[in-house]
Amino acid sequence: MKEDKFITLHKFNSLENAQELIYSLKKNGVKVQIEDTSPPLDITFSGNTLQNEVRIKVKQSDLGRANQILEKQAEQIVDKFPNDYYLYDFTDNELVEIIEKSDEWSKEDFMLSQKILKDRGKEISKEKIEKIKQKRIDDLKKPEKGHIGWLIFGFISAILGGLLGIFIGWFHWSFKKTVPTGQQVYAYDQKTRKQGQIIFLIGIVATIYWIYWTFR
Repeated sequence: MKEDKFITLHKFNSLENAQELIYSLKKNGVKVQIEDTSPPLDITFSGNTLQNEVRIKVKQSDLGRANQILEKQAEQIVDKFPNDYYLYDFTDNELVEIIEKSDEWSKEDFMLSQKILKDRGKEISKEKIEKIKQKRIDDLKKPEKGHIGWLIFGFISAILGGLLGIFIGWFHWSFKKTVPTGQQVYAYDQKTRKQGQIIFLIGIVATIYWIYWTFR
């Protein structure tokens, strides 16, 4: 059975700022895992909190419900943003791009973009937004073609018995990316993955060969 693992839903710069979301998630029956990656206390005494990061994680099966909760929270505060908030200077096309690439923006910016467009008479229906989200997911799932320069460099490094060549081969062969749904898909297309596998195997064989001839 496929593992229902925890994935990051949202990031905060402090646990205090995350409390409202944690409460809302738990209230709606969503199991939460908190990961605090902030530096040790002696570092933060300087007052620099930019490095602080608290990750709120939920199970992959709960991601859709958790995102709805996050959007409802954001929707409740969009009216509180000041008129000089930077999104008000964005063009219609720039605001549409935020909606199209909502995974790259905060939920607050995503919801505020919709509100601004609506106020400008350019409202996007919820049905269309759902289609936009699905298209974005489909686009992100598409595997990429590997960069020929890196593949050639990896091939040469592998022949020379370098660990770098083995890593480059493994990366192009096995690396997976995570899409907004939490699903993991291979980052590279089948041709690139096959080339990566060949580079990886050549690197293993070459490394064993050079070790053998060095220490025999």
